[in-house]
Amino acid sequence: MTSAGTEFDYRPELEQLKEAILAYMIVNPAEQQSNEEIENEGNEQLNQTTPRSIDEIINEKIEESKIYIRSKESKQKQIALEKIWDTFERLKTIYGENKKKSVTRLIDIVSKESPVTKELISREFQELTQIGNTYHIRHFENGKEPIYSDDFREYLYFRILSLISYCINEMNQ
Repeated sequence: MTSAGTEFDYRPELEQLKEAILAYMIVNPAEQQSNEEIENEGNEQLNQTTPRSIDEIINEKIEESKIYIRSKESKQKQIALEKIWDTFERLKTIYGENKKKSVTRLIDIVSKESPVTKELISREFQELTQIGNTYHIRHFENGKEPIYSDDFREYLYFRILSLISYCINEMNQ
């Protein structure tokens, strides 16, 4: 459609459509979607119902990331990785804005007073935080490591989704 030699800009309508589709996908669980574009054997985790957090933003980001990770497009998988990493960062502040105190409390709760489990979960939080700061996941400055492989994106995605799911599950008990 043209008007005086220029094309009509459909971007606002397309953005509304995108938001409507994402809202539908969030309300209707991702279990009904296909995992055929996922190479990682952890793809069955997408079919499992992720425990619900008390934080609705965490729930929405998880479901939205599941939509993107199922794509065969690298850019979509990258978006999934970024969204699940945003979820991880949000989880770190679930017990307050002071991230270090909140993470300490979270780890105490999910480790169920086991010093061995506490050490393991603490190391996992530290390592995943370092990964997020090293690779093109949360930061895109020069000097950050790009991710060239969808297999590696999926590996990181399922690794962090597993930690998030574990934490939410333990918090709910």
